[in-house]
Amino acid sequence: MYVSGIVLDEISQTEDKEKKSRLLHVIEKHHLALVPLERMEEIEGLANAYIQNGVMPRSNLNDALHVATSTVHEMDVLISWNFRHLVNIGKERRIAVVNQMNGYYYPLRLATPLEVMNDENIS
Repeated sequence: MYVSGIVLDEISQTEDKEKKSRLLHVIEKHHLALVPLERMEEIEGLANAYIQNGVMPRSNLNDALHVATSTVHEMDVLISWNFRHLVNIGKERRIAVVNQMNGYYYPLRLATPLEVMNDENIS
């Protein structure tokens, strides 16, 4: 499991200290590795393709970067609570179309944390 630098930046901007602490605890508890920072030009190009094709608004560049990072690194699942801009079947299909238009065929699944939890992880 991985976490991106974008997520860490978002957490660092969280004003609620308790929430920030809980989020960082999850990353530490599950020993999440940092996504490699290589291929950033490729990731940014794909993120811009999502925006140019109307899959995501320009105001959600970080979400586009999350998806592009996961796509370029051929990750199986991108986990998010963001139902509006990420985790919904319509968005997943539109992302897949743009990915294929740009030569990325590895399937990316968008899911909530609840969808990937099993009984062993619940505590």
